[in-house]
Amino acid sequence: MSMLAPLYGEGFSVQVHPTNQSGASSKETSDIDVYDGTSLLYTIEVKDKVYTKADMEHAAKKVALLPFDALLFVEGPRASFQGEEKEKRAVVEDWSARGFDLMPLRLHALVDTLVSLAPKGYLERFLDGLIQSTQTTRAKDTTKKHILACARLFGWDGALGEDS
Repeated sequence: MSMLAPLYGEGFSVQVHPTNQSGASSKETSDIDVYDGTSLLYTIEVKDKVYTKADMEHAAKKVALLPFDALLFVEGPRASFQGEEKEKRAVVEDWSARGFDLMPLRLHALVDTLVSLAPKGYLERFLDGLIQSTQTTRAKDTTKKHILACARLFGWDGALGEDS
């Protein structure tokens, strides 16, 4: 998301919250909060494990109480919904009927979209920032290795730093 900063200007900020700590303060909404100044632009909940209807409901309710009307529910490479696809669609449709946009989205689709929207040369900075965020969020070494493996999977080997 930070790759889009030039499109918004100086007030654009991306706040990545440490794993399992979103909501710990009034400034934290989801796993990733994106702001233009003090205005919330996007909220992103990230799952990279098996998740349930209750997980989706909890994430949407937390954002709706702000009040805010949208949530990207990003599914990492290891994520899967515990239940039938029609149950997941029913959750999305229920929130839509309430005027809330709950959007399940595979990580790969989100990243491809962001990279295509970003100005040229930002992929390298994005990857560097992503690796740096593993330090600020106190991520495990396995998380950093997983990010590097995903970058290689996306075909971004050339954008990775020499020490990666």
